[in-house]
Amino acid sequence: MAHKHFIVTMEEDIDHDQAANVLAAKTAVMKDAVTVFELDQETDEADVLGIQESGIYIKAMGEDEAETLRHDERVAEVTEDIEVYALGEGRGQAADVALEDVESGDSVDPYIEGYNQALADMSDCCETYQADASARFRPPPFRPRPIPGRPVCPPGTRPVLECKPIPRPPVPERRQPIPWGIAMVKADQVWHRVTGRGVKVAVIDTGIDEDHPDLTVSGGASFVPGVSSWDDDQGHGTHCAGIAGARNNPLGVVGVAPECEFHAVKVLAGNGSGQLSWILAGMGWCVRNNMDVASMSLGSDVTDPNVGCITAYQRAARNLERSGCVVVAAAGNAGRGNNHWVGQPARCPGFLAVAAVDRNRRKANFSSWGPPDLSRLSGVEIAAPGVSIRSTLPGGGYGQKSGTSMACPHVSGAAALLKQLRPTWTPARIRNHLKATASDLGAPGFDPELGAGLLDCRRAVLG
Repeated sequence: MAHKHFIVTMEEDIDHDQAANVLAAKTAVMKDAVTVFELDQETDEADVLGIQESGIYIKAMGEDEAETLRHDERVAEVTEDIEVYALGEGRGQAADVALEDVESGDSVDPYIEGYNQALADMSDCCETYQADASARFRPPPFRPRPIPGRPVCPPGTRPVLECKPIPRPPVPERRQPIPWGIAMVKADQVWHRVTGRGVKVAVIDTGIDEDHPDLTVSGGASFVPGVSSWDDDQGHGTHCAGIAGARNNPLGVVGVAPECEFHAVKVLAGNGSGQLSWILAGMGWCVRNNMDVASMSLGSDVTDPNVGCITAYQRAARNLERSGCVVVAAAGNAGRGNNHWVGQPARCPGFLAVAAVDRNRRKANFSSWGPPDLSRLSGVEIAAPGVSIRSTLPGGGYGQKSGTSMACPHVSGAAALLKQLRPTWTPARIRNHLKATASDLGAPGFDPELGAGLLDCRRAVLG
């Protein structure tokens, strides 16, 4: 009989030893290694890997055994180890992110690079000269006519009783342009007060480019079988990280919380997909390593508006919340279809679900929403920019992507700002405050498409 991996979530009062008896197997507590998940290798049916703090276990078994466990009163849920995707705007469920206008340190056209540099240099120029078609020349420097009794001073000085340097206004340090999404959520208006400094933000995704000059990553872990490095081999996680906290420097872009402390939790492979078990393992790592914010721009669609939250997701999110971590998730990109419902895990109460809006503050047509009767903690709760968002890419580059994946890290960065400002606030209080200070959009009041409205960092921090 063919065996598949299943996620078994125990009831609250079942401890690790009791779980081993229920599963009729010797259990191993999951740490950072997940090679047991490799389905292309021989799997010992007696081996069970457990995320002990969550009461969640991963076991290879047949459908009959899984069905038997579903009827065990000590078991809360048995679900197949489903595939999970990076959520970009594209083909709905496994939506690859639309990529436009990519720039890389290795591939920039020298002409464009020179042209852009020339435009930048013009801001520092005090005078310009014209040249005819046959030659370029610079007119001779202006030399003032001597005045009796007044000294003749060299350029850059002026006569008083003696030659004094001409004071020049200070040249402001050049900074990169503020991306439109950062400006729309008014993050740049609070950096004089908070920047996310010291707040640990976990990007649970495809990893983060460890060499990008606009990102500083403090560490991380990989939960993709056979991949030991948390470095990004796909691009999605690096783009999300830049939105949450690209550094405020002369390079490229700047994020919502430009001094937050990034941790790369790699749970999606180079094709942008992973397994539910990998994501749960990554969330467990965040608990053990005391993350303050978990940004999760991933998920899977649902075909039934009334489908329940996957219990394992909720249990993992609850443990993160108890450890002091705010958990933020993309609502999904099924908005164009008939099954436009908020996906997993965003529909779980433990996740702050984020919808996407465009430059006109309208809901992006791909952004998942509803059904309207979902509770306020299970549907869309807040909205943020998610269309043509420019951010960091692997290889030191920059580019535009769209999706609720891009909306999610705007809110994650805002949570980091609040965490720095109010370090004693619980995740629930931070979550409620972000919604209470959002700018109402769409239908008046809380609505199933945009929740409380558009994220407003200025009101959240200074209001």
